[in-house]
Amino acid sequence: MIIHRADANHSERRRAALGFVYFAKRAKEDSVRAEAYRQKLFEQWEKEGKL
Repeated sequence: MIIHRADANHSERRRAALGFVYFAKRAKEDSVRAEAYRQKLFEQWEKEGKL
């Protein structure tokens, strides 16, 4: 996981980015943990008024 943060872009120039994500063939999602994470994230966003 890569965490990135940037302040607001106050210039007249557009800020662009390009990213790639690679997964190994043997990679598998832990669906139980992924759903628990999503639920926690949405609860946090609701408390912060982001939803």
